[in-house]
Formats: sequence, C-alpha cells, structure tokens
Amino acid sequence: EQGADYLGTGAIFPTTTKVVTVITDVSTLNDICTSVPIPVVAIGGLNYDNIDILKDSPISGAAVVSAIMKADNPKYAAEKIKEKYLSLKEI
Repeated sequence: EQGADYLGTGAIFPTTTKVVTVITDVSTLNDICTSVPIPVVAIGGLNYDNIDILKDSPISGAAVVSAIMKADNPKYAAEKIKEKYLSLKEI
C-alpha cells in the first residue's frame, strides 16, 4: 500500500553512472517483470546501439542517462533513443 511505484532494474550493461555495477541479464529482468505487480524499468548502460536487447522484454520502460547526458546533442540523442525504443515495443 505504501510501497514502490515502480522498480528500476539493472544494470543491463556496464555503466559509468554508478561506481559499482552489477549486471542483470535480460532473463532475470523478465522474471522480475512477471513476479511483481508494479511497472519495471530497465536501467544501466542502455543506449541507441544496444537497447534492442529489450525487444521482447515485458518491461514498462527504459531509463537512459549517460547516452543522453554525454551526447553532443542531448535532445537529438533522447529523441532517437525514444523513437527506437518505441519501435521495439510496437505490437
């Protein structure tokens, strides 16, 4: 009742956002998605070139930090990653 609204789950790939990164494979991510009643968001090292790994995952979203914040054009990077993510989740 007063628990979490969603779970941020990862790191799916190594990331520079955290000092210590423990990798979570996509099969574990998927198991978490089907085991909890709240949305699950993948996080950790995700970018335009590797987000395809989430294609068949039942996640509710993907959190992307470094690929946007370190881009020469963060707005463009965010738009392209969002576009690709949404195309992966189309039915």
